[in-house]
Amino acid sequence: MSVAAEKKLTFTPSAPKARLSASLEDYLEAIYCLSRKHGVARASQIADRVKVG
Repeated sequence: MSVAAEKKLTFTPSAPKARLSASLEDYLEAIYCLSRKHGVARASQIADRVKVG
């Protein structure tokens, strides 16, 4: 990737703040914790963490 193609991504909320459901919060927390611990968050690890099937 060229230097010109590398751009810093920023987030600008354009919609009113919405409340996250408890299950979505759990899912996002699992991804965060797994990626901090292992460097990645694999689907199977996320499913185990949030107790899916």
